[in-house]
Amino acid sequence: STLVRTKRTFMEFLALIPKNISRDSNLKNYLLIINFLGLAVSFIPFMILFAKSNFDFSFDLIGNILLFKVVGMLSASLVLYRRSHKFHYKNLLYFSLVCGTSLPVLSLVLSNNQLAYQLLFLLSGVFVTAFKIARSGILVEISNNENRATYAGISGAGSILPTVLPLVAGVMISVLGYSYTFMIISLLAGVSVIFLRKLECM
Repeated sequence: STLVRTKRTFMEFLALIPKNISRDSNLKNYLLIINFLGLAVSFIPFMILFAKSNFDFSFDLIGNILLFKVVGMLSASLVLYRRSHKFHYKNLLYFSLVCGTSLPVLSLVLSNNQLAYQLLFLLSGVFVTAFKIARSGILVEISNNENRATYAGISGAGSILPTVLPLVAGVMISVLGYSYTFMIISLLAGVSVIFLRKLECM
């Protein structure tokens, strides 16, 4: 017999999203986590914008910022790779939560110390890597071979808040200033702990 693969249209895929979310609380919690905690990832470019308003924005400064972020990402990748059999993705997500919610607060605290502020990008690199690995690992744990491709598609399509933040945050900064905007982002990212506690993983 010939195996016939049917491809879903875009509209059929959109119709699948609410059905899958309504019948799988894990998927719903996962989407809420990546939306709220994902705000901290979208926040990182605003750390650079904040540095520009506080320090002499030279090529050396931007070079150090990018270097520290890359070093943080590489270091986290190496450590997590070596300990890949010893950690749970949910715990790694908790670690990401602490890092992500700390970034806006520490940005404000260290806004008068250029060296310390640059070193903060080490933490941003660690956070981005840990969150990316945890996000992918959790997706595997809450799905199965039949629905994994669908869940991956929903994960990409359902990540709305991090996409909108760069547009909204710019307006918030112009109206509220950096301090209030950064604290709001930190609190919103922290909301993900509610859904993280409800998440059931392998």
